[in-house]
Amino acid sequence: MTTEGCVIRNHTGNGLEFFPNATSRLLSSNTLFADNGGNGALVQPVSGGSAKVALARFLASTNSQDGVFVAAPLSGTMAHATVRDSVVAHNSGTGISLLERFCPAGHRHGDRRGDINIGTGISALGLGATVRVGQSVVTANALGLNAANSFLDSYGDDDVDGNTADGFFTGNVTDPLRRTRLRRVPVLGLIDRWPKFCCLPNIVDCALSRSP
Repeated sequence: MTTEGCVIRNHTGNGLEFFPNATSRLLSSNTLFADNGGNGALVQPVSGGSAKVALARFLASTNSQDGVFVAAPLSGTMAHATVRDSVVAHNSGTGISLLERFCPAGHRHGDRRGDINIGTGISALGLGATVRVGQSVVTANALGLNAANSFLDSYGDDDVDGNTADGFFTGNVTDPLRRTRLRRVPVLGLIDRWPKFCCLPNIVDCALSRSP
């Protein structure tokens, strides 16, 4: 499934729903997910399904739940998602959320991202889930970081401040091959100025799997 240059807004439920029951791929770029009654985008393979997802240059804003929600809650399911050059702001729930109910190990990697949401900036939920974050900006959330029965690790070059409660990383990641890159600081202004966020190369990788 491919979407490009789309406006997905004002739905009573989720803006985009991707529930594959077999090996599948989703590509979405230059898309607006806004003002939906559920999540901006929900990726959740059903039994026997797997999803490889790439989301690039999108805005997920003012959704009633999460901006992007990736989950693999059923036995035999797997999801891997990458989010790049995108803005996730002013959602009532979490900016980008990883839900891991049964997997022995889930993974999400974030690189230079910006989150401004009513709820939580980055959330990792579930036993065995691991989230690794690098060169990221998490600010103006009710809760910046949330790790519940999971690992939320940092490469040590993140900015987490200006939240009602910042939360904390559970550990640090040492990567000798990681390059030192120039950091671009976004102008955190009104939502009608959201293109200013596009200076943030934003990468979030999610990998979830459950062995039968």
